[in-house]
Amino acid sequence: MKLKLILCLGLIAVHAMAAARAVRVWSQGELMKGADLVVVGQSVAVKMLNETDSLGYYGPFSVFHGVETTFAVSDVIKGKPATNHIVLHHYREEFAGSVPNGPGFVSFTPGATNQYLLFLKSDGTNRYAPAAGQVDAYLSIKPLPDVPKVGAFQTPVAAELPDQNEFDKALTAQITSALTQCQTIKRYND
Repeated sequence: MKLKLILCLGLIAVHAMAAARAVRVWSQGELMKGADLVVVGQSVAVKMLNETDSLGYYGPFSVFHGVETTFAVSDVIKGKPATNHIVLHHYREEFAGSVPNGPGFVSFTPGATNQYLLFLKSDGTNRYAPAAGQVDAYLSIKPLPDVPKVGAFQTPVAAELPDQNEFDKALTAQITSALTQCQTIKRYND
């Protein structure tokens, strides 16, 4: 029984490692410390750039295109942008869908009412990049819940910000399911 359980757990571990890549999880404090600018903003324009980069990936789906998304800034938490509009430089996939175990890119719909908490590093004059890096930009861009505005500006409360990402929840569910299945293994000698 113990041998089968160990084998089962070993298979789960090998499968999890083979199907995933390591992603550094940034705490809110690390993002705040590493960012030059932290703002709340809403996307108002998206411009596709004539720029490509592999971002360190190799293979048929490793060409990523540059994008500049302009945000109207509604609140500044850290730093001083030059104007009330900032430009986020990020990337998108060349093909529809995503690269297996590839980058965690972000995309925006101009004019949508969604607000984001953006942790950014300077990337030129009034142009910024995700503080956690281009490969997993989603770690630096946090969608804010719809909260009624009290005045012209409203600083988000840390408790309102989404902290756990969906990938962690899905992986936890998969591991729980696999362990439950392992418990159903019975010895034939019993």
